[in-house]
Amino acid sequence: MSKRRKPLKIHISTEAKKSHWSVGGLVLAAATLLGGLAVVVPRVAVSPPSAPVDPSNILSASFDIVNTGFLPLKDVGISVYVLSLSAPGTLRPLTIEGTQNSDGGQNFLHFVNPTWQHHELGLDERLTINPESQIRGSVTTADMALGVSYKPWLIPIRLEKRFRFVAMKDGVGSIYWRSWPLNEPAPAN
Repeated sequence: MSKRRKPLKIHISTEAKKSHWSVGGLVLAAATLLGGLAVVVPRVAVSPPSAPVDPSNILSASFDIVNTGFLPLKDVGISVYVLSLSAPGTLRPLTIEGTQNSDGGQNFLHFVNPTWQHHELGLDERLTINPESQIRGSVTTADMALGVSYKPWLIPIRLEKRFRFVAMKDGVGSIYWRSWPLNEPAPAN
């Protein structure tokens, strides 16, 4: 017959129990804090327009800037960064193209309209801008980014997020706007 062994008992001192629970409590508190921050982190989005109002001028389309986070956004400002732009002129077409600068970033033209500055956006509130109000003339191709700068409610910092859009032609020759990553080359039309 085999003898039954007694289970091994491990005695943990009360000090060890306290440190074990305090480390677990700290980990739990940190995870809860990070999860809570993920919910209230300010979020802003820019939606690409469906179609230009004037098919001969792609900048006649409007862009919607939306606060998709829970915190209100203060002092919201919109900027247009033009990477490339083509417009037919009467004498010759105007073409503006950004070039690589010495630190590897892309040069661009920067436009700011005073009416696009100093707004407040609450939850799901929208601000609509029309680049045609800054860049006049009939534009046929464009590669640009909209920069949205803002101050989150009760946080004393200014943040900026850029959203890039490229005007593309579809199979029948109609022009539409497409979202595109900032650091990738523009697609061929």
